[in-house]
Formats: sequence, C-alpha cells, structure tokens
Amino acid sequence: MGYDIDLIRNKKKTLLNHKLTPLAFTSNGQVWIALCAISPSAHKESGHVLMLHTNGTYYEYDLLCHDWGKKEIKRLNETEQEILLLSARGYTVEEIAKQICKSVNTIKTTKRNLFKRFETESIMNTWVDIMNRRQI
Repeated sequence: MGYDIDLIRNKKKTLLNHKLTPLAFTSNGQVWIALCAISPSAHKESGHVLMLHTNGTYYEYDLLCHDWGKKEIKRLNETEQEILLLSARGYTVEEIAKQICKSVNTIKTTKRNLFKRFETESIMNTWVDIMNRRQI
C-alpha cells in the first residue's frame, strides 16, 4: 500500500509517498512485520492512496466517495519505455528521436500523452508514478 503525505518542516511543505510492504503475518492474517519506504511523490497534492496486487490490478482510494476503485495496470509499450528511460537519463528530444529512429513529433506526442495519462508534469514524476504502480 502506498499513499501521499505532506511533510511540513520550517513552514515548507514537501510531498512524499509512503509505502508499506507486509513481510510477515500473524496466524490470523494480520500484518506482523512491514517494510516502510518513503520517496518523493509524483503528484501535486496529498491523498493519493494505492494498494497493489500481483494479478495485474491495483486499487485506488477515492477520497470523495470513500471507496476503493479497482483498476488494471496498463503496461507501457516498448516505445513509451524507451522514451521514458532515455528522457530520465537526460537525453534531449532530438537525441531520443535519433537513437530510436522516430520523429521528434512522435517523441513530443508520446511524452505529452504520458504526462496526461499519469497526471504528471515531468519525466521524473511520471517515472516515480509508474514505478509506484509497478507498470514497468
């Protein structure tokens, strides 16, 4: 399970993603030991709550309806993966286009679609969100 929280220090707000991964359970199925990991959030505001499953689905909590919505993990295609990885490594749009033999417009459109699909504004935020949802 992962959720976004605000950390406020010296009146400065930092948005973090807090993940809990159960490692051991009691005999009646309750979590006994869990691993906690904190990383930067990919979102603009707190409240995003995800619970991942191994069968290709995840659940996202809707704060307005107070209900869990089941969603399918949509895998990235090969071109999206390449563009995302090369962008995260600092390559320019032109360098990526040349390296994967696609047009500059294709690279720009793919990046724009990734930002829209994951509701992010940067490659790094998109990368973090994809990793949180285990879509790669």
